[in-house]
Amino acid sequence: MKHILIERSDGVIVMPAIPASNRRVNETEDQFLNRSRAVVMKDSPTFDNHKIIMKVEEAELVKIYHPYFGNSIFRIKNGKIVNDKSVARAIKMTKLRKLRNQKLKDSDSLYLRETEIGNTQSLKAMKELRQSLRDMPVDADLNSLQTLDEIADFTPDVLKDN
Repeated sequence: MKHILIERSDGVIVMPAIPASNRRVNETEDQFLNRSRAVVMKDSPTFDNHKIIMKVEEAELVKIYHPYFGNSIFRIKNGKIVNDKSVARAIKMTKLRKLRNQKLKDSDSLYLRETEIGNTQSLKAMKELRQSLRDMPVDADLNSLQTLDEIADFTPDVLKDN
């Protein structure tokens, strides 16, 4: 099955073309794929800004598809569809920040309780943990990770459940 890649400001959309059996008589492949784009994107307010940039077979997409990132990291470079690791790193950091924020939120009530009790030893450890959580985006070096699997599987120690 043919898929078409549509360029947007935030990346590439991958969508299946409408079935070839729906192709009209005397319709060129480009006309057919543009009609596919129109069917799928008809409700988009910026429809005219979305241009077909590439036509690919599903087998090509399967080769580069990553289950953690999906097609959100597809980019076109030198006429080929590739995975953009910098986008994968940004997606992973966004997910790590959400996890970090939840851990900070969860530790708020514990911190208040320890403050009320006056447990200075526990407060010191909790302050260190909370500072480590705040520093996590700087301390987590995602640029050292080379493969998509390494990026997807990475979790800093401070975010791991003990």
